[in-house]
Amino acid sequence: MVTMLSVILTTVDLRAPKQNSSLMEIIHAKDYSRIPWNNGAGFTADITISRADEPFWRLSLADMPTDAPFSLFPKLSRILTVVQGMGLELVSDNTTLDAPFETPVAFSGDMPVVGHLKNGPVQNYNLVFDKARFQASVVVKDAKGAAIENAGVIAILLLSGQAILNGDTAQTGDTIIITQNETPDIKFADNARAVFTSLKLKTP
Repeated sequence: MVTMLSVILTTVDLRAPKQNSSLMEIIHAKDYSRIPWNNGAGFTADITISRADEPFWRLSLADMPTDAPFSLFPKLSRILTVVQGMGLELVSDNTTLDAPFETPVAFSGDMPVVGHLKNGPVQNYNLVFDKARFQASVVVKDAKGAAIENAGVIAILLLSGQAILNGDTAQTGDTIIITQNETPDIKFADNARAVFTSLKLKTP
């Protein structure tokens, strides 16, 4: 499997990530904000975050080398996708959620969760968002020829291969962000595979 970044799950710091400001851009992996755990044990790579005047959403990547408690996100929702490794179980007081490789799992940001590795370290892609304001979806699929829906926010994290957007090349580990309601013209390599995330504002 492809190694994208060396990062570790962290407690949350909502001030740190790069705020999204462009309608259409490639955020390169080298530009992700690396935020340390409060306990100093490691880092999370924050990809981007909504602007302060928008309903809240945030994208991040984190390596998980051992079992660990997850950060709480009060009044928010989460979708976690294991993009490297054999998967994990998300254990809370009342339930256990299975998170296999490349299978998005949704759960409340209010729910205390401990991640238990199934068979070795994993890397997780995380979407945190305001469920009261957004309808969200996360899908992992081959990118070549994939339909890209019209949404308020689209994020495409490349797990393998390359993509070209407006003459700029996205490499494995980079993320394409589109924040306008139109279908972008993206050319994917034949071997491209990606996590497709969409956020649509709910009608009041």
